[in-house]
This record gives sequence, structure tokens and C-alpha cells, in this order.
Amino acid sequence: MTGVIKVAGLLAYSSIRRSSIGVTVLTILILALLATNLMFVRGLLDGLVWSANEKLIDTYTSDITVEPGGKTTVLRDVDRLLMEIEAIDGVVAATPRNRLGAEIKFEEERTASTVYGIRPDREKEIFTIHQWLVEGSYLDPRDREQIMLGIQLAGADRPDIELFSRSLQKVHAGDEVIVTFANGVEKKYRVKGIFQTQFIQTDIQAFVSELEFRSVSALARNQATFVHVKVRNGVMPTGLLHR
Repeated sequence: MTGVIKVAGLLAYSSIRRSSIGVTVLTILILALLATNLMFVRGLLDGLVWSANEKLIDTYTSDITVEPGGKTTVLRDVDRLLMEIEAIDGVVAATPRNRLGAEIKFEEERTASTVYGIRPDREKEIFTIHQWLVEGSYLDPRDREQIMLGIQLAGADRPDIELFSRSLQKVHAGDEVIVTFANGVEKKYRVKGIFQTQFIQTDIQAFVSELEFRSVSALARNQATFVHVKVRNGVMPTGLLHR
């Protein structure tokens, strides 16, 4: 082994002596830049993945999403379910959502979306959508005939957004849109707010208060399509997972 090291050292020494100092320095600089670049790119990718995952949880899925099981399509007796979930150690808050497919129209533009009925006060404990408003204001639990749109639905005269050509293009807070729900109900809504979370799956959503949603779908009373749950950092509430 010692002989191998000596031979390698001799060859390296001879190579350095025969080469110019400029080429040697340049080679060292290139290797140093490559090493630095590899470390930087890895850190950048880790940061992008972490940021995307955080946005996904904070605006779209929450930490845990409770869905109906088996052949049932809704969660029933939601108020009792919320109390049981929030009593589990490690759970910070929980909120129900109902949803209906819909077509939204403004002047000559139409677009398809999903409209969610939410409890705005509870939503603020789970999601950060209320922090991403670009126009208007957030929903109130007592709001009727008012709707909140993602930027990818509203368009808001922003041709730079990804889905502008499929959006309503010119809708701003205060405008009125016509919503035709999948159950056949058609209603006119005033756009109360427009949000842009920079997460496209969130920004194609529309929200109304739970109170308003019940006027569209009477079956939504005390039931939900999902329950979204926020947990304390680093805590996995096993009592919820075993339900």
C-alpha cells in the first residue's frame, strides 16, 4: 500500500511540474465550483420540496383529511364528529367542508369549478387562504349570496396566470357571477374576495359560507364531504388514525 501511495504521489508531482500554474489553478477552481454547485443545488431542491409540501398542507389538504368510508359518500352527524376529533390529544382544530361541482359564468365567459361550503371561522385555524387575498375580503359565517374565488377562476385581468385562458378573465371583487350547481340550482353571487396562494390546485377553487351552501343543498345540514384536521407539530394523533 505504501508503494502505491508513493507511485501516485510521484505521478501527481510530475504532472504538476509539467503543467502550467494557470491550468492547475483553473482546474482547482473548476472542481471547487462544481462541489459548491452540487451543495447549492441540493439545498435549493430540498427547499423547493419543503415549500411545496408546506403550501399543499396549509392551503389544500391540511395535516389529515377525514373522508367517508365504504359505500357512504358523506360524513354524518358532523358536529358530534368534530367534538370527538378535537378531543383527541395532538389535534389543534378540525373543520368540515361540503362540495358541489358547478359552472360559473361572467358575461360571455364560463368555467367549471368545485364550490365548497365552509365554516370561515374554523377554516382560519386550519388553512392560510385568508392570508393570500389579492382583492376584497374573506368570507364571514353569516354571508349569503357571496362567493370567494381563486385567481385561476377569476382571471382578474391577469393574463400572466397559468390558466387565464380557461378562467373568467375579467372578474374582480364586487362583480356578480352566475353559478349553476350540479344539482340544477342556479344563483347569482357577488364576488367578495379573490385569493392567490401560488398553489394551482387551491387557486382553482371557489368558496361560499356553510350557511349559503345549505340554501343550495339542504342535505348538507350537519354532514360533510370531508373533515380537515390540523395537528400539533411532530404529533401524530393515533386516536384519530384508528377511528
